[in-house]
Amino acid sequence: MALLGIVSSFQNITQLAIAANYSLDDIFDTHQDVRLATLVSSRNVDFSDDVFTWGHEFAFTDTFQTDKVPEPEVSEESEESEGSEESADPPLESTEVIQPAKQHGVDFIPSRKIQEDEEVQEILQDAVNLPRAQNGISIWMDTVYRESRGFEIGTFNHTLLSALMKKQSAKWSTLAQGYISDVIATVHRFIKKVLFAACGDIRISTNILTRLWDELTGKYRQAIAHVEFLLKIERAGTPMTLNHYLNDNLQKCRQKRFKEALAGKTLENCSHGEVIRVSDLSYRDNMSNAEHTVQDLHDILQAYYKVARKRFVDNVCMQGADHFLVTGPEAPMKLFSP
Repeated sequence: MALLGIVSSFQNITQLAIAANYSLDDIFDTHQDVRLATLVSSRNVDFSDDVFTWGHEFAFTDTFQTDKVPEPEVSEESEESEGSEESADPPLESTEVIQPAKQHGVDFIPSRKIQEDEEVQEILQDAVNLPRAQNGISIWMDTVYRESRGFEIGTFNHTLLSALMKKQSAKWSTLAQGYISDVIATVHRFIKKVLFAACGDIRISTNILTRLWDELTGKYRQAIAHVEFLLKIERAGTPMTLNHYLNDNLQKCRQKRFKEALAGKTLENCSHGEVIRVSDLSYRDNMSNAEHTVQDLHDILQAYYKVARKRFVDNVCMQGADHFLVTGPEAPMKLFSP
């Protein structure tokens, strides 16, 4: 087959794969791992779920006990509005899946979901098992606050939020690098199989890959570098958001704690539902100034972390994966052009 015919066939299959239009070519029936849009979309969901469930270092809590060591059990972050994020789409049959492991009775999740080809192994991150969030956030935050406070009254040094956010989001780096490595592995496997299908000759397809190898790996490294850039912005940059949900999340944290504190004062056997006397609304929590500041810092960190986490996941998926590897003008598949 002439070279232009190979390129034309490759680009045609690529466009069908990106559009998830799998009915127009038999290759999508015989090779499940060339269904590129489906594979990347499923990995996006897995990445979002993993960061939601495993991405935080300490489990957020509604009760503060800064005077004793926490129990050793691990707990999960609880967010009522995000129940839909708890389950991920199952991988396609042809995908080689790395299963979660168990160590010492504690669940661990692997940062990688699929095995890559040996050709690209050296530029991708190895699979790393990440544990669930640990307890003791109040003790940790109290320690950090007491070691960093100045002469503030009723508030805290603004640099504290940066330091806490960096520690709380420590697992983002491993999860994001594992995610972009999986997308690169998926794209590379796609390119190899579609190129062979377009050529019909393993020797020709291998020669073409060899000729474009430096440019291909350059595209892969560019995607990895951009994810590292996003990590640097989110974890080492100045905490910042214009998203109004920060205030919404912050109010929910405080209202939930206030409601739980007054729950024991509700009147029973009332036909109007839960009722409380106006005099009981003057609720006071006997905390020291430091404990109050740490609790306030916890609520702000929890509200900001939620907003930043969603923004980070979207940016990694849209920019690192979709733009640099799948649909962008400089995606690896665009190297195969007339």
